[in-house]
Amino acid sequence: MTSSITIELLVPLCDNEGTPFPDSAFASFEDLLVDLAGGFTRRGVVDGAWKAPDGAVYRDRSRLYAVQVPEPDASTVAATIDGEIRGRFRQLAAYLSLSRTLALAS
Repeated sequence: MTSSITIELLVPLCDNEGTPFPDSAFASFEDLLVDLAGGFTRRGVVDGAWKAPDGAVYRDRSRLYAVQVPEPDASTVAATIDGEIRGRFRQLAAYLSLSRTLALAS
């Protein structure tokens, strides 16, 4: 078995003012995921909410993606994805979840 890391990440459909991001922004981001991880899975659109420090609750719609990378590369790839989400999609924070995956080698 080989150990790898699955990174799940959320990319919001709209900016913080509610303006939808163009399809081209997602296409170029998906190209980046292919370059970084060799591919991606888009798991669909998800709804969620988060509470700001001032107590305000914000609701978001996001695309949920997953990529799988070798364990030694996971921190670097996750940091790159985090920076790209914050920059390309003008976010103050990004949500990424990393979990160990065991794959049977053929």
